[in-house]
Amino acid sequence: MPMVSQSEFRANIAKLLDQVEADSQELYIHRQGKEAMVVMPLSTFESWKETEHLMSDPANREHIK
Repeated sequence: MPMVSQSEFRANIAKLLDQVEADSQELYIHRQGKEAMVVMPLSTFESWKETEHLMSDPANREHIK
């Protein structure tokens, strides 16, 4: 999904969130003079966090490889 400005996100939040949900894709939000943000489905975020946790343990990481 493309990057949108913070003002575009604010103006179209419902439509953009529906699109994130429908596509299961991340939405990048550009903020002038600040770090960009990402909006993603909660299930995707939870999956990333679980993977990060599993890969943080060297023994687990070797077992997965």
